Amino acid sequence: MILNVAIPRRKRSFREGRSPEPAQRHSSSGVPVLSFQTGLDAWKELETSSGQIAENYKDGSQAFNYINKSFMEIGNQIGSLESEQQLNSEPLQEQLKHYKALITKANKLLNHFLLHSNFKKISRNAEAKLRDLKLSEEIYMKELDIIANVYAATIQTQNLITPAEFNSIFGKFAPLSELHQSLFKDLQSAVLSYPNEGIGPIFLNLFDREKFDIYLQYHSSFHLIVDKLAVAIKENKGLANFIKLTEKQFQSIHELIRRPLQRLPEYINFLEELKLEVNSDVTDRDHLGVVIEKFRSLVDAIDAKTVAVVNFNRIIEVENRIQGVDENIVRPDRTFVYEAPLKLFPNGAKKHVSDYAFLFSDLLIYCTSTGKNYTFSGKISINNITSVEPNLANRNQIIISVSPTDKFIGQVNDRTEAIDWELNIYKSIRDCIRNRKLFGVPLHVLMKREEPSRQVPKFVEKALWFIYDNGLKSEGIFRISGRSTQVDRLKDSLNQGGKVFFSPTMDIHSIATLVKLWFRELPEPLFTWDGCLEMLNVHRNILDPEEQLDAFKKIIAELPECNRYIAKLLINCLRAIGDNQQKTKMSPEAIALVFAPNVLSTRADGADTTNHGNIDAFSQILTMLIKNFQTLFDMTEAMEHEV
Repeated sequence: MILNVAIPRRKRSFREGRSPEPAQRHSSSGVPVLSFQTGLDAWKELETSSGQIAENYKDGSQAFNYINKSFMEIGNQIGSLESEQQLNSEPLQEQLKHYKALITKANKLLNHFLLHSNFKKISRNAEAKLRDLKLSEEIYMKELDIIANVYAATIQTQNLITPAEFNSIFGKFAPLSELHQSLFKDLQSAVLSYPNEGIGPIFLNLFDREKFDIYLQYHSSFHLIVDKLAVAIKENKGLANFIKLTEKQFQSIHELIRRPLQRLPEYINFLEELKLEVNSDVTDRDHLGVVIEKFRSLVDAIDAKTVAVVNFNRIIEVENRIQGVDENIVRPDRTFVYEAPLKLFPNGAKKHVSDYAFLFSDLLIYCTSTGKNYTFSGKISINNITSVEPNLANRNQIIISVSPTDKFIGQVNDRTEAIDWELNIYKSIRDCIRNRKLFGVPLHVLMKREEPSRQVPKFVEKALWFIYDNGLKSEGIFRISGRSTQVDRLKDSLNQGGKVFFSPTMDIHSIATLVKLWFRELPEPLFTWDGCLEMLNVHRNILDPEEQLDAFKKIIAELPECNRYIAKLLINCLRAIGDNQQKTKMSPEAIALVFAPNVLSTRADGADTTNHGNIDAFSQILTMLIKNFQTLFDMTEAMEHEV
């Protein structure tokens, strides 16, 4: 229902004291504004037909906006009357009183309408933001149109560059134009009836159809576009002359090809400002929040990919500078960090083995140099570096430790260079621990890399189930050591962020040794420092078997969720091995003897393997856990069997 009241225009003067009569006036913008009495009549009509308006919110929106202008107009009239110098005249006072009564009554009708229809009022600031968004989209479309129909079309028609060059430079602009033509059309419709027709769903629909992925592709190829265009202009005078002439009438082609880089941050700004102006009870406010997060995620992905491209090119450049390197330096998960002079002295050596080094996220390569040429001398894996610290005896040196006994001394020219190397190596160590290293990393750090639905690190779960499925017939499982070369290779691969796919053809003892090693190198034992100490106290001070079991059950229940779930998987695997001791030759006592030091210890134990009192006690505790698995662990918790 659209209210369309035609009122004959006539002049009148409030100073003459005439009663208000319906009249059509025009606002400063040229839009017809109803007189207030007509507006009041319209509100009465809205009151009786709010159900119909609720079904056709566009009509309701137009009715509201139309009459709201009258509402504002009568407010201006009241302000004008109150400023009159002759307010003591009885006609003016009566007229002012009449208008104020109408305002009060109409306000009640307004509230009634908003309460009984699905139409929601939008603030003036929100209207302004919507207009800005629409105008910005229109301008951006014109910029894309200049690229497509002024530059690209002429260049293609006149064959100023080859088809391959044309596709490399202008190939992404057709899908960009198609995307924004569709977006602008939907925005035009939504702006007219906002907020009943939301802005958020328009963007969400495009995200669901992966239409904005074209921006990821464009950002990835932007440097190629710039390079190709620069080469083409340099080598083709006809192209150079055309661009020079065209840029006198239109925006620069270099400015225009940069515009898609700026558009996504612009959307974030526009939508954040709009969201601030939209009332909390408007559904589109939540939709806008989701859209903003999607744009931020896309921008983050673009930034990461851009950095990745720059990094990839830098690593290729470094690889070309080093002669004799024993591996392919270029890897998709490797990032360049730092390079500078660095003389490395192996522990105790008087002669340095390098005078220049290149630092990556997972590797330190050291070389000898002759001018600008570098010859590979050696490498240190970042996950093997246990610490980097200044040498207190020499301010120009750092100490790089790769084990308690194996160290390198790094010599530079001054303390500033030493600090640079120290900080950058430490950064690589920290990033390695946070993002890729698997051994010697706290459980809570490992779990941050996993999907939210996972309860334990994927490697641990897969490895324990692999042993459960393939090791119950293997004699001496967990007692017999695996092949050291295979274990080292698997550990190094996992610490580099690699994926290990277990197969029945692999040496089961190597996998079992790898699992023991992972548990042993946890910074805090699986059952936690406090849990281990409590278990030790229970074992020594509570003699009644039933009470002891109850106490152990309580300790296990209070473990962090990840620790408790891993413990359940582990003890279930050890129990199965003990149940098959005729084939494995491993009783629960034998299993506990070889495995307890890897999961149970106290801070006081540290690296002291001579503390036989605790070792024996923890072996007995683990034996008890294995034998009473179903009693001690919550069997209602599912154990997903992942192979």
